[in-house]
Amino acid sequence: MVNKVKAYQKTPDDAYLTRSPDEKKPRVDDPWVLDVALKLQYAQSYIANAELAHSVYQSNPMLARLFGLRFSDKSRISLYATCNAIRHL
Repeated sequence: MVNKVKAYQKTPDDAYLTRSPDEKKPRVDDPWVLDVALKLQYAQSYIANAELAHSVYQSNPMLARLFGLRFSDKSRISLYATCNAIRHL
């Protein structure tokens, strides 16, 4: 499933504000980054999640969620929806 893995230390984005121009090498406390490249046949997929709830004991509570994601090497498409019914007092 995994094609290549690269691990390296990344200089923070605000380093130009907090460090002198002479400090070009990463420091010991800089964060590590892990890049994982997938094989081509695993680099495209669908992911979905759905949830629905309703309460019988109270008058109007409801919860609904939907999540969808489709990714490939050329496109990323995502969908997210939610719904909450208003509870009348």
